[in-house]
Amino acid sequence: MISMPIGYGKSYFDPKVNWCLYTEPDPNTGNRTHYWPRGKILGGSSAINAMVIMRGLSRDFTDWAQKLGTEWRAEYLLQDFATVSKQFSFATFPEAMHPMCTDFFDACSSHKIPKVADLNDTEVASVGYYPLAIHKGKRVSTATAYLDPIRARKNLTILCATKASKICFDDQQCATAVETCHAKRGTECFTARAEILLCGGSIHSPLLLEASGIGAPKHLQQCGIAPVVHNDHVGAHLQDHLGASHYYASNQATLNDALGTWYGKVRAALEYVLFRRGALSLSLNHAGGYATLHPDSQHPDTQLYFSPMQFSNAPDGTRPKVAAQSRNGFQLGFNIARPTSEGSVHLTPEGTAEIHPNYLDTTYDAEMAVLGSRFMQSLSQHPAFADTITARIEPTKLFETDAEILQDFRGRCGTVYHPCGTVRMAQSPEDGVVDPKFRVFGTKGLRIIDASVFPTIPSANLSAVVMMVAEKASRLIKS
Repeated sequence: MISMPIGYGKSYFDPKVNWCLYTEPDPNTGNRTHYWPRGKILGGSSAINAMVIMRGLSRDFTDWAQKLGTEWRAEYLLQDFATVSKQFSFATFPEAMHPMCTDFFDACSSHKIPKVADLNDTEVASVGYYPLAIHKGKRVSTATAYLDPIRARKNLTILCATKASKICFDDQQCATAVETCHAKRGTECFTARAEILLCGGSIHSPLLLEASGIGAPKHLQQCGIAPVVHNDHVGAHLQDHLGASHYYASNQATLNDALGTWYGKVRAALEYVLFRRGALSLSLNHAGGYATLHPDSQHPDTQLYFSPMQFSNAPDGTRPKVAAQSRNGFQLGFNIARPTSEGSVHLTPEGTAEIHPNYLDTTYDAEMAVLGSRFMQSLSQHPAFADTITARIEPTKLFETDAEILQDFRGRCGTVYHPCGTVRMAQSPEDGVVDPKFRVFGTKGLRIIDASVFPTIPSANLSAVVMMVAEKASRLIKS
């Protein structure tokens, strides 16, 4: 189910491969807790995500360069993105995508948002088929792209089901070893000859730093941890893409035919097993792109999604799963591309993650939530969709006032699974946790390389940017 692209619906709630995290109740979204799946498997979240692989926009890295130096400008990162694209397919599959994608393109065209051939080659509002990390009908993850080809190397040891519990330092704050825990082998300690590279992700990298004595003194004291390096930025500046979907019943045959009925599932399974194609060989995100909705925006500020299927999570109290509905439907979705709200993640005395997303904490984010929701309503009223919609499922009606729209968004919005920035990169420890060469301030021999170091959130899905950052780090370390 990991290698089958559509299998991420099964791994979404599976604790064997997923950390299955929950945030604390969020006051700006109705005091709801938000479910955050995170990969607990070789390949991390790239092994359980929706496989959309986007570079973001050049202006994302212009912002980074202003904070980190000119070497982070977009034109200097193209080399690293090119290396990533050799490992991953960055492929689109227009011939395999659902015909209703053209309805989505027509609706967007009426808002002067054109269709383009490659969403990774645009800097303006535009839509198209999403590039996906899929090759020959199978998911491409960082494990399959980077580790599988080199598993036989004698200088590589892969330990699965092994949790890093602490980084050890000497009296000079030099990282010397990593303590780990395994269910059968127990506690082990691995010493470092040169450096330790931490790639735990936006949640677990700051947690491991705090467990090792690096962080804000008050959090370390609450957990009974002796401080090694004081840095108030550890676990702070959490950013995430927040969005909402609008669901509709349709008189057109959608993927619910293939995935929501027993006969459709049999047909789809046979097509996948025999030919590695069909509904099971793709992501549910068939099309999408960028829109510029805020009147003051000079660049795209909203990411769009179209999925030719209606699905839902299991009711509370039942076995968690993502299930396709039997009746035909589709969804239109969006997220705020560059939110300005910041949350936090910190270690608790019990050793768990305390996540405060702090969604919609700025006026800008609230404005974008309203603008995005209004845009979804407008798309649904375009003749291309209006003639096929038989019922508005969620929300059940069109809203008139901004207050109604914002209330609906607060009640239904959720993560788009892109947390970042919790040990952000900066020029000095007064502004962040790692320097532009990924070295942890106040320590020696320790670098962090994952989405937690992003100084600001990019405009699109994070996986390609994470790998670009890793390629850049690799070049820096080798040099």
